[in-house]
Amino acid sequence: MVRRVVFPLIPTLLLLGGLLVGFLGEPENDPELNASPLWGPGDPFYALDPRRRTNLADPVLIWRGRPNYAGKWRYVEGGAVNEYETNAFGFRDDALVTPKPPGLKRLLAVGDSATWGLNLPNRADTYSDQLELLLAPKGEGAARWDVANAGVVGYSSFQGAQLVQHVLPELAPDVVTVYLGNADPAPGGMKDAERVAGVGALYRWLRYNRFYLMLLKKRLELRASGVDRGRAQLLDQLSKGDSEAQRDVASYYRLLARVTPDQYEVNLRTMVRHVRLAGARPILLAVPANLVWPPTVRPFASEVLEPDGFWSAVKVDLGYLARVERGAAPCLLSPSLAGHPYLCLVAPADLASAGVPGVAELERLAADASASDPERVRNAHNAAVRRLVEGDAVAAAAGLEAALRAADACACVVPSKRTWMLHNLGVARLMLGESDAAFEALLAARKTWPFAISPDYEERFRRVVEDEQVDWIDLPKLFAAADPRFRGSALIHDWVHPNKRGNAVIARALAEKLGEPR
Repeated sequence: MVRRVVFPLIPTLLLLGGLLVGFLGEPENDPELNASPLWGPGDPFYALDPRRRTNLADPVLIWRGRPNYAGKWRYVEGGAVNEYETNAFGFRDDALVTPKPPGLKRLLAVGDSATWGLNLPNRADTYSDQLELLLAPKGEGAARWDVANAGVVGYSSFQGAQLVQHVLPELAPDVVTVYLGNADPAPGGMKDAERVAGVGALYRWLRYNRFYLMLLKKRLELRASGVDRGRAQLLDQLSKGDSEAQRDVASYYRLLARVTPDQYEVNLRTMVRHVRLAGARPILLAVPANLVWPPTVRPFASEVLEPDGFWSAVKVDLGYLARVERGAAPCLLSPSLAGHPYLCLVAPADLASAGVPGVAELERLAADASASDPERVRNAHNAAVRRLVEGDAVAAAAGLEAALRAADACACVVPSKRTWMLHNLGVARLMLGESDAAFEALLAARKTWPFAISPDYEERFRRVVEDEQVDWIDLPKLFAAADPRFRGSALIHDWVHPNKRGNAVIARALAEKLGEPR
């Protein structure tokens, strides 16, 4: 009788015992299991980035910060170096005591690289560290705050929603701030929700089992066999103006964006509801946009003066962040854009180095009846940009307006190119001192094609705020008030990352929202 009962149970007991053995040690941090930066097909702009090695692959979060790690993050072209250390959670912060001690209030700052503090050499400049200083006890009986920087470079709102659900039980925050959206429109070729092994409590438990992770890794390696082909297709879609993804913004979101605007809304709601279920207070931060930054991540002269492309009148110079940090001018051989702290005008020397045609030749090509409509529009636009670079802002603005009318008449310029036309018109008007008209054009450029967070995501953000009746902070408005000349652009040292001054604005706003203004 005993044999008939026990013997059939032996395989089950062995299987269960083997599964339990898989939880020994820290298999989730095993270098072999984390040899690849992402689990399966991922965003090629991250997968090819060697800096991603400072993170760990994760079947639920896609990637996360490497725990208890000291490293450097170099932005070579900008001249910035982040030396940083992470805690046991992989966050760029001091150790977090768990369980949370009695009498301690904890704020968890969830976000992407803007929260992490990318290109801020000193961690003390991040808004989480500045906020913790503002909230430091000022008298006997004052509340003691622990502000935890849970920002992870490159995180989308989908990853943020997964992170919130994962860490809430252990960290037990009283307040959770959410600053996400910049990475959602980034071209990934595959939706973030499709790149995870699974979601839910079961996966968050199994992620600590060696055998499960080994099987999962092998399955995802097979799934990733088409990554190179997918990457080639993605780059082709981004480069060709006649591709389906370039047709309109809706097609871009459907085919390329990591997280669509609709999914962004779902992710925000998920975070708000989970935070409230945990007994904490959610605060959403509206993401400020750098309207003056050209619609490209790194607008160096070599990248914005392509002979067969739409040129930019604005650039950044190599090493600009290091010079600004030292209190020096950002531009080497050309003037800054109307006194902007980071951006420069393209110099005539840049045009000469690129070997591009002069104004007369460009205007001749723009009038050539044998050329195609897109070619004529591009040459008319570039002629106006060249006039702006050479100092004739009045003629440049008129030329850009004429090029835009021609583009509208022929309906032959795809949105991703038209956004450059609008941006350069905004720059020309800025040079003429027409501030309102300038920012009207710059805002229109951002509406035309997604670059960092776009108005489509902002609309979903406002919907969540209204429907969920959640606390929020209007950072775009606060940034514009702090920097009226450039509408907040001077507080962002590149396309999305606030500088020390911008982080101070965020910290003060949060302190006031918490009822402890300083």
